[in-house]
Amino acid sequence: MDSTNITFQITMRSTNAWFALGFNPNGNGMTDTDMMIFWNENNSVTGKNFKGIGLGIVPMQLGNDDQIITIISQKVEGGITSLEVTRPIN
Repeated sequence: MDSTNITFQITMRSTNAWFALGFNPNGNGMTDTDMMIFWNENNSVTGKNFKGIGLGIVPMQLGNDDQIITIISQKVEGGITSLEVTRPIN
């Protein structure tokens, strides 16, 4: 972490799945949750920003201009997916 960005190291036991991290500013369940959702397909990981709009409701994918995550590195090997991701703190 530096003064503007935070970096996450994410590791999971799967080579063909989706996974996510979410940050909720107000404690209202999924409403207004800032989500980083990733999916692993054909040994390549894609990540996008989503916004939670309610409990049990599919989150809204943010437009290209609002995408704030960057996958710095990724590795899919031996049944394990790992990646390093950065995003702004605010």
